[in-house]
Amino acid sequence: MAFVVASGNQYFQFRTFFLRNYKNITFLSENGANILIGDQHFCNAELPKNIVMHTLNTLDKLDPINLIVCGKKSAYILEDATVEQISNAKFYYPRIRPVRSWNELFNEDDTFFKFALSFDPSEITEKLTILQTTLKGSLIHISSGHGNIDLIIPGVNKYTRLKLLGKKWHISDSEIATFGDSGNDLEMLKHTKYSFAMGNAQEQIKKLQIQLSALIILRHCLTLLNQLSIVIIK
Repeated sequence: MAFVVASGNQYFQFRTFFLRNYKNITFLSENGANILIGDQHFCNAELPKNIVMHTLNTLDKLDPINLIVCGKKSAYILEDATVEQISNAKFYYPRIRPVRSWNELFNEDDTFFKFALSFDPSEITEKLTILQTTLKGSLIHISSGHGNIDLIIPGVNKYTRLKLLGKKWHISDSEIATFGDSGNDLEMLKHTKYSFAMGNAQEQIKKLQIQLSALIILRHCLTLLNQLSIVIIK
């Protein structure tokens, strides 16, 4: 059986959660944009630098509350961010480097694949609409929980990357159990046979009508453990 942890967060955060047994776990970090099997690189997505630049120029006009550019080697934040913003960012992205301007990114030997940001709740609908129009499908937005938004590469999500692992391990969707609560879990919950929504799930996840109590989930898990090939947890 394979145990997979999937999140919008950074691989280096995962390592802090699984200090002793990380080599036995597969990590779908950054919503699947960066995959490691234990500490061995499996694959990663990559944004062309012109898309990175265009997105940064667009976001500069929209004035997000916080903005993090996510790369394979590190995440990046502007050094003039507040102490609170940098502290919050370090929780999800332990390996993060402040930069004086976003132009410094293009001097970095790194691969970029995601943007993490947030807007004032009163402006979020309007600004996401502008983003969708301006970015023209080069990136799409999803909820990553806690009021945060990720801009990700279309087609690079937890489910499509799970499919890559399934192909490597010769495992089908019918042999996989998934657990989730946020918009970035939607695709994998919809497409795997055994899907479980957590009690604190967002409304769009609850609408899948797969929400179960903790007791029922436990009973299902105990029954299914001998049948499953992959268990993936958000």
